[in-house]
Amino acid sequence: MDGLTLSLSQMLGCVQVECLSDLSKVRAFLQIKPVDLIILDPDFKAANGADAPAMIEMLKHSAPVVVMAEYVNPERVHCVMESGAAAYLEKRTAKSCLADCLQAVRQGRMYLPGPVSLALQQYRSIALPVYQAVDEQLSERQKEVLVLLANGYSNHDISASLGITQSTVKFHVSRLMHIFDVDNRTGCVAEAKQMGIL
Repeated sequence: MDGLTLSLSQMLGCVQVECLSDLSKVRAFLQIKPVDLIILDPDFKAANGADAPAMIEMLKHSAPVVVMAEYVNPERVHCVMESGAAAYLEKRTAKSCLADCLQAVRQGRMYLPGPVSLALQQYRSIALPVYQAVDEQLSERQKEVLVLLANGYSNHDISASLGITQSTVKFHVSRLMHIFDVDNRTGCVAEAKQMGIL
């Protein structure tokens, strides 16, 4: 992180960088101090078990989120970009493209370096047709139920959260299991994550 702080300082002048290793501390910090950019390591383990896409969903309203990872995993790139990340960089090449990334993010554009963009395009050309076929079968309500399932909600909790009956929740969960061709709730979540729907 020292190298990143130095690179940012050289490019932007006086920059204050805060390094936080707990999601609750990050959220508390954001409530008291506005920031211009959030750099997220996707291997960062949130205390509540949230994965990178879930963390991006929570943080993207506070500032653009740049994901900086050890390597390019096309499925992960797809998931984090779909979740609202502004950019995806590899740590080993981040310094060389950081200036271009910051300029793009400042202009409200997404940024992917050439190799990352190519890997994502190749992944989507193979996986996306399956993703689209499944996504088209899901109603907006079923997507809401799926998100709550992924967060560990029970049928009772989903019912209370969405203002629908438990029998309606059971119907949606049953439909999700049919669409994902699995026989339990955990399987729905696992398949949805693998396809980039969650």
